[in-house]
Amino acid sequence: MPIDHLPGRWRPGARAFRDWVATDKGVLLILALVFTGRSLSFFSDAPSIFRHVVEVRYWWISPIVWGASALLSWIALRRDSPRVESAALVVAGMVLATWGVLYLWTEPVHIPGYWGWLDWIRVVLEHLTPFLARGVIYIGLALFLVYTVWRGRFMPSVWRGDDVARL
Repeated sequence: MPIDHLPGRWRPGARAFRDWVATDKGVLLILALVFTGRSLSFFSDAPSIFRHVVEVRYWWISPIVWGASALLSWIALRRDSPRVESAALVVAGMVLATWGVLYLWTEPVHIPGYWGWLDWIRVVLEHLTPFLARGVIYIGLALFLVYTVWRGRFMPSVWRGDDVARL
């Protein structure tokens, strides 16, 4: 909904919120919420379909990694320091990318059936299924994070009337 269609008294607040969300703070808010939810998910007893290699060997590392990333994101939201914001974004990208790549070392899943001479496809899929089901999502989120921050810093801001990109 365009802001111009909102009641007049809501427009200044809606514009201020839109401008705030379009900065790194908006990305940090999303990351803080996602990382907080992910760190809290480790306190559930629900079984995981694909257990991450870190969760299998050292179950206590996962909540610490996600919790520390969430904490750093929340701290960066509260502080007006470009260094803290940059550090939080770098850590978030590293955690997402590393977590996704580590799915390559997850235990293979069993795919039933006999495929004859194409049995090598089944073996490859058994080893790649956890990565393709979960790992690519984390890597995609990391790439999305990098793209969003890059675009926000180098593309002109249309709604503020910037004629040149901010460098």
